[in-house]
Formats: sequence, structure tokens, C-alpha cells
Amino acid sequence: MEWFLLPIPAFSFSRLLYYISERCGYDHCMFSFDDIPPEFSRCLWALYLTSVLYMALALYLYQVVPQTYGVPKKWNYIFQGFGKKANRRLNTDEIADLERDREENEQAVFDFDLSLEDADSKAERTIVYNLDKADYHKYPLIVKDVRKVYPACGGVPPKIANKNICLRIKRGEMFGLLGPNGAGKTTLISQLTGMYRPSSGNAWVAGYDIRNQLDVVQLQIGVCPQFDILWADLTVEEHLLFFARLKGISPDKEMARVDTAIEEVLLQRFRHFPVKSLSGGMKRRLSVAISLVSEPKIIYLDEPSTGLDPENRRQLWDILSAQKGKRAIILTTHSMEEADVLCNRIGIVSDGVLRCVAP
Repeated sequence: MEWFLLPIPAFSFSRLLYYISERCGYDHCMFSFDDIPPEFSRCLWALYLTSVLYMALALYLYQVVPQTYGVPKKWNYIFQGFGKKANRRLNTDEIADLERDREENEQAVFDFDLSLEDADSKAERTIVYNLDKADYHKYPLIVKDVRKVYPACGGVPPKIANKNICLRIKRGEMFGLLGPNGAGKTTLISQLTGMYRPSSGNAWVAGYDIRNQLDVVQLQIGVCPQFDILWADLTVEEHLLFFARLKGISPDKEMARVDTAIEEVLLQRFRHFPVKSLSGGMKRRLSVAISLVSEPKIIYLDEPSTGLDPENRRQLWDILSAQKGKRAIILTTHSMEEADVLCNRIGIVSDGVLRCVAP
């Protein structure tokens, strides 16, 4: 077999089968290494080496090729950790370079009409623009011109879900993101958590940006999704232990974090109950506990009280009120009452635009 066919596993493997079937039968077989032809050895070595090569290639492509969910990494990400810590905050010059590249790439597609924002939203945008880049780490979250455009599909034109949103969240603040279905609230949260890549713009969580340091960002955040993502046969405690370990909590601290999270959401009596035996309100409280267990810099609560009866909703409000001042929180909701009761500030989103920000 020609040498250039050896890296193709199908050819090497079929050649091995040919030699085995030819040399081994009912009355004869290869009994020593001397009976093995050189081509047999070459094919065998080719299979071993290419299995390692193709595995490494598959892992690399999995990280850089765009997929339905998740943010692909740059093609040279494997070299970026050499000589420096990959989880360090970007310095001022690096942030300035990223901003310059972003502005150059986005100048042609920036069609946002600033008149859609009220005076408070414009003031928020001005504050974000004027923030010293060296002070980004002082804020749990800074969102700067985040824009998401879903491409055209099946004859449907492109959909702009977020239109250059600018926002900053202070420490201990609970910010309410209020708007109807389709306003772009969940899309914004999905970009900030790494589910989708922003079409343009960037955001920083405790000084780490979501485009280039997403692995570190995801260790700094807690998420309560719009719909519960739970396993029916695992208990409350097992869920929290799983997510605590996923967030890198050390073994000597994980149980203390789990105990604290259970107490904060008032699930002490149900810590050993499987999820399938919990009510809908308890499941939502467990999802909130999962977002709290790693003591993150900022927590995203995507419509946490949707579908709850008034009693469970009021109980959840009490739990969330107890978190005000401890952690920065973004709460998305349809209810003006909920936002008014819980939040320090409220932003109203409509058609992808942050229309107003109420202090």
C-alpha cells in the first residue's frame, strides 16, 4: 500500500484485515514476529498514531468550530496560555486594542438610533463609555454595545435581538430587566453566560471579558435559567454538590457552601428529597440555590417566579430580598410589581433596545 494512504484509518485497517485473513486459517497462522510482513507493522503503527492525532484534532475543532450553543474560541487559543496566566485580567492596553478592533469591525453595521433611548439610558451609555478601563474589575458587570443579530433563515429576514445595549451593575445591586416576551431579555442573558456569542460588543464580569476569557467568567457567575434544568432522581443536596464541584469549590468547603445555599432558599427539610418529589415552587428555589452555591460575583435570574402561585412567588421574593446587598443580581421579569418590590434599579427593554433606566 502507498505511504500516503497510511494516515487514512480505513485503508490501514482494511489492509490489516486482509493480512490476518490471508495468513491465518484453520491449518496455519503467524506464530512469530518474523512471519509478520513489514507492511502489517506499518499499518498497525499508523492506526495507533492516527488515533491520537485525530483525537487531538477533534478536541481542537470542537473548541474553535461554531456550534448551536457556546462561544467558539480563537484558532490560536492553545498558544495563548504560554508565558502568562490565562485567567488574568486584561491590562489597559489590551482592552484598548480589543475596543479599537471592535470599533473598526462594527462601524459598517452600526445602525442604532440613539433617539430610541430616554435620557437615563443615554446617561447610562455615557457612563459606560467614560469608565476607566483599568477600573472594570471594580464592577461585577459592564455591558458595552452588546448586539445580537440572528441570521436570515427560511426566507425570514435577519432579526436584531439586542441593539447595542450599554449597562453597568454595581456591587450588591439588584437590577431588574423588565419587558414583554421577545424583547431580548433572555438573549442578553444567554450572551452574558456564554450560550451565544455576541454579534458585536463585549461585556466584562469582574474585569474578565466574555469574548476572550469566558472560561474564567463562567466561574464568576451564577445562573437560574428560565426553565429548570434538574435531574429527577438526584436529591437537593446532590444537585448542589454537583454544581459546587463544577464551579471548582474545594472539597473542604463544598459542604459548607451547600448547607448555606440550602438555608438561604429554605429547603432544609427537603435536602434529601429527590427532585421528582418536589413541587414546582421548590424546584424554582433549588434552581436559585444552584445559582448561589458558588458565591459568584453576579447572578442572573431569568424570570425566576414565572408559573408560581402567589404564595410561592411571595416566598421566593423574600428569599431574593435577603440577597440584596450581598451579591450583584440581574433579574428579568414581566411583572412591574416584582421589579418594584425587589430591584434597586429597573431597565425597560423593548424590541432589543434598553428604552429607559429607572433609578
